[in-house]
Amino acid sequence: MKPGTGRTRELLDRLGCPDKKLNILHVAGSNGKGSVCAYLSHILREGGLRTGTFTSPAVFDRGECFAIDCLPAPRDILQKYTDEARSAAAGMADAPSPFELDTCTALAMFAGEGCTHCVLECGLGGLEDATNAVSRKSVAVITSIALEHTDILGATIADICRHKGGIIRDCPAVVPDDLPDEAAAYFAARGAIAAGGGLQILSRTEDCRRFTYGGSDYAVRMYGDGQLKNAAVAIECAKLIGIPQDAVARGLY
Repeated sequence: MKPGTGRTRELLDRLGCPDKKLNILHVAGSNGKGSVCAYLSHILREGGLRTGTFTSPAVFDRGECFAIDCLPAPRDILQKYTDEARSAAAGMADAPSPFELDTCTALAMFAGEGCTHCVLECGLGGLEDATNAVSRKSVAVITSIALEHTDILGATIADICRHKGGIIRDCPAVVPDDLPDEAAAYFAARGAIAAGGGLQILSRTEDCRRFTYGGSDYAVRMYGDGQLKNAAVAIECAKLIGIPQDAVARGLY
């Protein structure tokens, strides 16, 4: 791991700045990133927007980290953009890490394959994460704040907030409304929208949770009542970029 965004920015520039061709939803947080990325990706697809999603780490295969319209990118397409990124990085004085290469591969692939939107998950922290090298964002999302990776991110909630909050740059931000008090105050001061207020569970079954939020009814299939808070965060992000409510409901379910 190499903290810092300089190598990634240099490689993106060498690749023709693919990040500037995408509307990026940047997601950081101690927990819940994967769920929120999944909700957002499906919501954007249901809204008729061609969407690339970059998440990490892979469980079984590297290709899991790269998706277009919620499906893994074809192996030949992924290989094409991987080769382009490696070729562009060959002349760099400070060689990028594997994660930095993957980040640039994903952005180049999404732009090259006609995506208009990108759901981009932070690898670690936010401020010095490779994904934070992108030049512009539509929305920044912080899914949760907890003490984790304290040897790298710092030993206090304030330290964690500084790193996670580092992804909020010239864009609106959404956070859940159940953050620790210190974290809630930090993000409120940065103008973040707090999602989840007024959420009510309507019913629970083994494979579905139905709830109402913001005057509309929704359902999710992911297990755990905590997923409803993740869904509320995704709903607020969708509102910011103008996705119709019916598409949001379809994407969550």
